[in-house]
Amino acid sequence: MMKFLWLTCFVGVLMSCSPHSEGYVIQGVVSDVQDSTMLYLAKNNEDFDSTLVVGNRFSFSGKIAEDYVQMVIHSKDYKLFRPLWVVNSHITIDATNSTFGKATISGSRIQDQSNEYEAFIAPYRHQIDSFMTIVRKLDSDSTRDQLKPVYDSLKGVENKAGRNFIAMHPNYELSAFFLTFYKNEAPKDSTKVLFEHFAPHVKQTEWGKTIAVFLEKSKKFEVGDKATDFSLPTLANKTVNLSDFKGKYVLLEFWATWCGPCRRENPILRNAYSRFKDQGFEILGVNLDEKKDHWESTVREDSITWTTVGDLTGMNGEVPITYSIYYIPHNLLLDKNGVVVAKDLRGNALQNELEKIFGS
Repeated sequence: MMKFLWLTCFVGVLMSCSPHSEGYVIQGVVSDVQDSTMLYLAKNNEDFDSTLVVGNRFSFSGKIAEDYVQMVIHSKDYKLFRPLWVVNSHITIDATNSTFGKATISGSRIQDQSNEYEAFIAPYRHQIDSFMTIVRKLDSDSTRDQLKPVYDSLKGVENKAGRNFIAMHPNYELSAFFLTFYKNEAPKDSTKVLFEHFAPHVKQTEWGKTIAVFLEKSKKFEVGDKATDFSLPTLANKTVNLSDFKGKYVLLEFWATWCGPCRRENPILRNAYSRFKDQGFEILGVNLDEKKDHWESTVREDSITWTTVGDLTGMNGEVPITYSIYYIPHNLLLDKNGVVVAKDLRGNALQNELEKIFGS
């Protein structure tokens, strides 16, 4: 009887360690995590599974419908945090000789692509990190400002290296993913060359499709340019067009609830809207969240009374891509005919510009 029980347990362990063709198994070994620490598995910024660390080990299992999904394993306080690319296979996370955040991950073909990219780009990021460590120790803001060209140069070298990696790996699905971050850092023609060399299956990824839209529609709007019309729904699912505001001065404001500087601008926008709305001034906020409840709660918490629209596709939506939005907050002030008259008006700059137009 004892022999049978031992055999049953042994078979159970083998089954738990073997690859699941029907789903994924994530098994981790750690050295810097206390036993009974709760770890969470998150996708799209939402926790959907949890487990305890027992004997320096932990595991998750499940199944994804997609070919691959980016997930994050984290502790409740996020002091432990490790992103990974999950496929339906046996994935191992080894942190026996490193911190949790630098654990070695294997068993995922897509993760292998990410590992290769991170190793390639690491020397360039190390240079930037070392430089920023020196800058943070400086007392003078003016000295920091003088060193900004050095930072920009180091960042430019890193960006060039990242684009070189993409050029060397046109068959990697993640090359399209990485290019979404680099697409605004060089002339559009350069991005087009990289995209055109992608393998067909890479072009068909969601990121490949995003880049295709970028190449077709994006434009860096400058003062004097006519804004491109678009349509997006409000929280109440009412379709609003930018052209609906023709005949008024409009601040086209790109923002998100997770963007701290955006939230800090909202009281300033609220004051400007209150002062000038009766004189022909409107604000059209383009929200870049992916969760409607986050957007809705922030509108309520920040007392936003102007029109806000969004399609819950984040920074990769057609409108932010069309307007080449790769940082927020970002805004454009349009005149009565939809022509850009100013951009990136932050703080008192917005009030000052509106006073020039409408008077104080």
